[in-house]
Amino acid sequence: MTDKWLDRPGDPCVMVIFGAAGDLTKRKLIPALYNLAQSSLLPKEFAVLGVARAQMSTDDFRQKMSRDIYEFATSSVDAQLWDAFEKHLYYLSGDFQDPDTYEQLQELLATVDQECGTGGNYLYYLATAPNFFNDIVWQLGTSGLVREEEGMWRRVIIEKPFGHDFDSARALNKNISGVLQESQVYRIDHYLGKETVQNIGISLQFGAKVPGPSVRMGTVEMNFAYADYFGTQPSTGYETLLYDCMIGDATLFQRSDNVEISSHQR
Repeated sequence: MTDKWLDRPGDPCVMVIFGAAGDLTKRKLIPALYNLAQSSLLPKEFAVLGVARAQMSTDDFRQKMSRDIYEFATSSVDAQLWDAFEKHLYYLSGDFQDPDTYEQLQELLATVDQECGTGGNYLYYLATAPNFFNDIVWQLGTSGLVREEEGMWRRVIIEKPFGHDFDSARALNKNISGVLQESQVYRIDHYLGKETVQNIGISLQFGAKVPGPSVRMGTVEMNFAYADYFGTQPSTGYETLLYDCMIGDATLFQRSDNVEISSHQR
């Protein structure tokens, strides 16, 4: 790990993964969480609650993740550590657009809090198709599952493309802002896990105002190495993401003001 990492575990919490039956969970998220546990940065009071449409029991989910970790772990798996981790995996089968799913989720979260001592802190990870983002956030808001009170925090990570163009990104941002405080929202893109980006670097392109007799827009391009600028090796990208969310550090992620500022530069 690098100097960026604090010398303490993340806060106690339940990480709820919407879309937990998909590739991202087995290839990136669970291995990243295991690495945090291996580095003593994952709190002991921690659990993963997977939500997806696939029909599975909690035992089925634990068995599936146990098979997958040996295939996708980025280092050798300590059987004893994994056995302890596995006991903190839970699963709920449900439709993301069905209010009953969120009633069941609320009940299961209460059980997990009691069994794992997670204290009512919830980190929701939207590893789903983008067309579900609005529905999931709205349902979480309607059911009270993102309400922060009595010192408990609730945070939402939105994975994959944040809209398909400027207008859709701004509309999605407006809908999310109607449910969540900006401090609760983390927006990332799948490129965090793409080998081409990790191995080669990152290219950014954005508009900038160019001084002159009349203000006009020009293009600025930036190319830089991932590790040099983010202070972490590519293989720890998801570990950084999850750890920062557990401690409430949003320094790596796009905030809504970036979307709003860009609207004045079109």
